[in-house]
Amino acid sequence: MMLHLLNNLNRDKFQITFVLLEKSGNLLSYIPGDIRVISYNYARTINATFEILKLIRRLRPQIVFSTLSQVNLLLSLLIPFIPRTVRFVARESSIISENNKNYRYPAIFNFLYKTTFKRFHSVVCQSESMKDDMIENFGVPSELIRVINNPIDFKVMPAPDYFTGTSLPVKLITVGRLRPEKGHERLIRALARCETPYQYDIIGDGPLRQQLETLIVDLGVSDKIRILGEIPMPYDHLVKADLFLQGSFYEGFPNAVIEANACGIPVAAWKAPGGHTEIIVQNVNGWIFASEAELMEILSREKFRSLDKHAIVDLTRSRYDLPQVVAKYEQHFYDVIEQSN
Repeated sequence: MMLHLLNNLNRDKFQITFVLLEKSGNLLSYIPGDIRVISYNYARTINATFEILKLIRRLRPQIVFSTLSQVNLLLSLLIPFIPRTVRFVARESSIISENNKNYRYPAIFNFLYKTTFKRFHSVVCQSESMKDDMIENFGVPSELIRVINNPIDFKVMPAPDYFTGTSLPVKLITVGRLRPEKGHERLIRALARCETPYQYDIIGDGPLRQQLETLIVDLGVSDKIRILGEIPMPYDHLVKADLFLQGSFYEGFPNAVIEANACGIPVAAWKAPGGHTEIIVQNVNGWIFASEAELMEILSREKFRSLDKHAIVDLTRSRYDLPQVVAKYEQHFYDVIEQSN
């Protein structure tokens, strides 16, 4: 999302400085060459505290736009020490009350969110579920929250005429980090009992990879399920699938789901808190299922065969096309500045 903004914000309206706390990763080549980039080498966000404070006080930008929970929390603590002319906009990418459960001391993080997040001049959430969580669990005033969905850049998506037809076995796919909250294990266990012929590819990497690979062998489905590892641009794999599976226990706004839809692929997602419940229109671009039995019915009846792939693409484009999402961010930044005058 940050790279989409960096590459598409109107240069006649915005002068951009991009700050990286750690210059690493396979997306560095996508940073545009016409913006100022300031990079550090901090593996932990907290270690960058004084550098960030000095930098903001020196540059005095009109807006500081941040993303990732740990960065947002740090900035919320620094706001009282920054000149009042600087406006702070935080973008959250997950359901905070659920995400905080992953920390060793979740009560501390819940306390920090409740006491410091009201300092932001605006908080951008990707879904209504995230907004509700912010209001109900952390007391962030609704007037500070703006819901802006993540975008799809259709220029990099495969053309509709590349869509494959009926295939056997059924081609299933999931894209996502191999972490507990993503629910890969429950999908694997469910499919191990599936009688419909299928081939299931999992694209992603993470701390659970070895555990999941062992589970696949132990369940005797290594001929049907494989983990392909991280693939930065997985669209050629997505477009060849029949159905995208989402097993997450919670989600903010899952990019992989709208990317699948942008490729014309329907999504079957386990019922859970998050933005996927707002993305999926039942029997149009996919299904929300509440049990393993409901997933087996979707697969056995091959419901995905009846959906119009081109209609799925058109619906996705109408809701999440990159130019319209960037325009919403541009307008929101102007609104935040206007509120300070």
